[in-house]
Amino acid sequence: MTSLLLSFLLTAVFWSDRGPVESLDLAGGPGGAAKAPKPPFTFVSEDKGGTAPKVNVRDSAGGQWIVKFGEEVKAENFASRIVWAAGYFADATYFVPSGKIEGVGELGRAKEFVRDGNFTNARFEL
Repeated sequence: MTSLLLSFLLTAVFWSDRGPVESLDLAGGPGGAAKAPKPPFTFVSEDKGGTAPKVNVRDSAGGQWIVKFGEEVKAENFASRIVWAAGYFADATYFVPSGKIEGVGELGRAKEFVRDGNFTNARFEL
């Protein structure tokens, strides 16, 4: 094993102290408010993998997002904030209560959640 690889493995971080919880941006989470998805959203494709309906979109800042719909998106977003605040790694996710996706074509599983491009209760993940 090279010394560079060994050094990397020895410094890999599973947990880090985030400091006092009252100083954390729990609304913005690990990505912070600055990295939140910015409308308008443009449809890229429907993600047919997994068990929950999802679509891929691009936001006005050029970010590529996986947008998930369903009952669990609020709880999933909340849980990611708790895990992150406790010092563990968490993906940058955001709950978006409503919005519009431009250029949506024929949808499969996601058609129940996206009507005429309009959606409610979605989790956006970078």
